[in-house]
Amino acid sequence: MKKLNGVFRIDGKLATMNSSPGFRVYDEKL
Repeated sequence: MKKLNGVFRIDGKLATMNSSPGFRVYDEKL
């Protein structure tokens, strides 16, 4: 996973850290 300017690239998709309540949990699994 790469972090660019506060935006995470996951599976070719861009998602901000606060895009969804479960994003942090999903991020921790990676």
